[in-house]
Amino acid sequence: MARIISVCFRRACDEHELRGTIHRLNARLSPDNLDIVTPIVNCSDGIVTAVLNPSPSMLIEGTSVCIGNILSQAKPWQQLSESVPDGSYAIFRNDAASVELLTDIVGSRTVWYVKTDEFFIASTSQRAIVYFLNGFQPNRNAFAWMLSAGTLGPGNSWDDRIRQLEPDARLRLDRRSWTLKSVRGDVRFEPLKMPRHEHLGRIASAIEQTFDSIKIDSSRWTLALSGGYDSRAILLMLEKRQPMSCLTWGLASSALDVKSDAHVASMLAEHFRLEEHAYMETDASAEGFEKIITRYLSAGEGRVDHLSGYMDGLRLWKRLHERGMSVIRGDEAFGKYRVDNEFEARDCIALRLLSDCRNLQGVDFELPEQQLPDYLERLDGESLDTWRDRMNQMYELPTVWAALNDVKCVYVELMNPLISRTIVDVVRGLPDALRTEKTLFKEFVRAISPPIPFAERSAIKPSNDILRERANVETLLDSLKSAEARRLLSRPLLQYICDHIQVADGGRKSLVARKSASTLKRLVPNIVRRGIKQVSQKPMADVNVLAFRAYLICRMCRMLAEDGNRSN
Repeated sequence: MARIISVCFRRACDEHELRGTIHRLNARLSPDNLDIVTPIVNCSDGIVTAVLNPSPSMLIEGTSVCIGNILSQAKPWQQLSESVPDGSYAIFRNDAASVELLTDIVGSRTVWYVKTDEFFIASTSQRAIVYFLNGFQPNRNAFAWMLSAGTLGPGNSWDDRIRQLEPDARLRLDRRSWTLKSVRGDVRFEPLKMPRHEHLGRIASAIEQTFDSIKIDSSRWTLALSGGYDSRAILLMLEKRQPMSCLTWGLASSALDVKSDAHVASMLAEHFRLEEHAYMETDASAEGFEKIITRYLSAGEGRVDHLSGYMDGLRLWKRLHERGMSVIRGDEAFGKYRVDNEFEARDCIALRLLSDCRNLQGVDFELPEQQLPDYLERLDGESLDTWRDRMNQMYELPTVWAALNDVKCVYVELMNPLISRTIVDVVRGLPDALRTEKTLFKEFVRAISPPIPFAERSAIKPSNDILRERANVETLLDSLKSAEARRLLSRPLLQYICDHIQVADGGRKSLVARKSASTLKRLVPNIVRRGIKQVSQKPMADVNVLAFRAYLICRMCRMLAEDGNRSN
């Protein structure tokens, strides 16, 4: 629900002036559909920590703050020590000698930071840091990754000076020497040699232990219930411990689709006789595409291009905020789906490169060449499946899923119990075959689940369809034909988009064609499909998606430039 910014000054600071700056920043960062809440500002010994849009469930001790949820800890969370708590959180803590930042095992809540000769700033918001830096320096590496993958890429921020704290990391500033030291936990997948039933027992025990550690007020928390395995596992674990309310969302029409998340969730709610199960519709708001995206960018700072679940103008999240509710979600790291080559391993966790797309080969992007950082490179002797799942934990969860958490956390507090350290450590001890397709986790869920089918379709509208609607295409093109776009992006790229962007005809023919293609795909044996994939050419980039990503770059650079100009 809150954004945190903590500033440690190397020399004396004017606390009165800083409080005024923070109040102005708070108003600036609040989405237009939320009432502005007075920030909490605590100052002590040269450190100023502000909580913007504070939540009652937050942990605050002086200038130390924890957002998220702690499951267990050996020592008090605010005490600087070598102990690291379990849970899904970001922690800002300090004493007279040091400032320390902590992320959980998969970096589910992102912490950004920058150090200058005058101050050290840490925040959950890039925009807040740019505001304090009083200037914006675009990071063109982030442009390349946004265009290719729809994210800022590994470790990137929109501003070239701002750094992202890695998952499972502890960053400490020595205030006397004014130096930084970072320690990051090792990510080791080391399969344990034991029978399948013992692996299953370890997974079950880790999940039970995690949920035994959850201490919440169930009147203030609701479970995001879909038709898949992840939220069902959480429901099954919570249902036997305490009564919980549940929430499902999607298109109004999805409630009638018997194979959708919406319908399956309603079957679960009926089976367990849940007293409170709400279905919230996320059909597109009448406010218009540009206003919806402005609010989406204000909330999530444009870190990811997954807009389909937010086309209601974030009305759903505003309603939860007004009810004072927090949300339990099912982010997880049990394993990704089967892949057959290194490109597929990267692509399934949103690490596609511009050079991967055959229709972009002749386009001059005038951007830095994309390279994977060393920690994401495939190791000698590392299996394809292990590499895939290691990248999922080191890149996808802290980059894609943490970015989506950012959008929601402006409105509500979140908890993600399935990514506890207790569970993730056990997953890293599984052999590849039991992680691929989440095989062992699914076996665990099916064994304790009632005989209710799992969903086959999402309840929300695909982004590709949204980006082909005529009015939305016109909005994208208007932006990409502007002088602002020409300053930020290459003319060959902009011209390519304008020449190849598509508009849906809205007729029945295109829908039937899509269904026919899907049916044909199901009829082709897996072994034949894999053979076709192995000999096929590089994939084609969707030009409408590319246009939207270019649009996000332009919009975020404008927003950040305005943030960095305090005089406006």
